[in-house]
Amino acid sequence: MDPSSSPYNGELVGINAVRDGTILSGQDVVLKIATSGETNLFVMFNRQIGANSGVPGDGDKVLITSQSSSGKTSSWEAGLSSGETHTVSGWSDKGTLNIKVCSIELGSPGKAHILVYADGQSVITCDGSPPPPTTPPPPPTGSPTIDTSCGSDEWRMAVVLTTDAWPGDISWVINDTAGTTIASRAIGSYVAQYTTHHDYACIDKSKCYTFTINDSWGDGLLDDAEYAVEVYDRGGVPVDVVASGSDYGAIGECHYTISGNI
Repeated sequence: MDPSSSPYNGELVGINAVRDGTILSGQDVVLKIATSGETNLFVMFNRQIGANSGVPGDGDKVLITSQSSSGKTSSWEAGLSSGETHTVSGWSDKGTLNIKVCSIELGSPGKAHILVYADGQSVITCDGSPPPPTTPPPPPTGSPTIDTSCGSDEWRMAVVLTTDAWPGDISWVINDTAGTTIASRAIGSYVAQYTTHHDYACIDKSKCYTFTINDSWGDGLLDDAEYAVEVYDRGGVPVDVVASGSDYGAIGECHYTISGNI
């Protein structure tokens, strides 16, 4: 299975379940975790029973080994008991790989319920309930304060952005022709996945502005995520959609001159 594309939520049984014919449909003996560019991992339930009763260590635990390529020697990574998790940071450069043992049953033949998932792709729980929500941290210090009290010669510009699975990659800035920052979002200021955010700035209708959006990973907004830069008059009536989209790669830029009567 490839956790960079889909998670695993299933049961592992020991090798004796195959020998005795007690393995059930949907159960696995060895789970291979394979993602392009990463060392393969193998997960198995080391059930200490029958032909496997004489194992020298980590009996009745979930074992994790690694193997760089076919034919190479395997290396021991972890022996997990019920409730324990083994993590590998930077898996596929998208997040942390999690291998969690939900439960271990030592009946005959016995089984282990495990989860395998990568942060940034999906988060699953042992009982199937939604994960607890995360509380976003306060905005980074030094970020410009966005003023929403627009004057009589100003319109309001709104940056409406829906995050993808990697919100921390995104940043943007609005500058005037003098290079003064009118509003911005720093890398790491977006935290919640798949969430729509609204930021506002007051802009002088007689000036030209540049909106620049960046993605530190270089792949823009993925899935159904997108952004739009909108302009409203003082009464809240939409005037224009300056820019919108998702597939901007590492950087997207738009130049806009305000014109019209307030």
